[in-house]
Amino acid sequence: MNVVGETFREVPKCFEEASHRFSDHIENWGYAESVEEYRRILASSDLIVSTAIHEFFGIAAVEAMSAGCLPVFPNRLSYPELVNQASSFLYDGTTQELADSIKRWSEIRLSDPERFHSRQTEASELASRFAWQIRAQEMDDHLEQIADR
Repeated sequence: MNVVGETFREVPKCFEEASHRFSDHIENWGYAESVEEYRRILASSDLIVSTAIHEFFGIAAVEAMSAGCLPVFPNRLSYPELVNQASSFLYDGTTQELADSIKRWSEIRLSDPERFHSRQTEASELASRFAWQIRAQEMDDHLEQIADR
């Protein structure tokens, strides 16, 4: 298990409890010290889970999906747009539905790895539309249209 991100002054008690309870299963916990380390962690992960209540775009989510992580996102904020409303990647925002979604994907990963891998590929393809090569070309095209006016 990897739990990656900055630690702030106020850490929810559940994170502290989880770090102790699952310590035998945790490979990485906290802030990745380098981009290389962050990418290595993403490449070794199966799921990207978000419980965010504030998000502008979701760059970390797109990075994780690009690395092959299957998304488990709340059905709010920018997440539905990131996964093109794919309901299997969205949960209703409740703790119970989050737990059920993680359990379901974990069971699929073990019982039907081919299906799981297919869904990881789908998530990666959804994220690919945000690649700089594609976005830069779209921006260039728009600028040319403006210049032609």
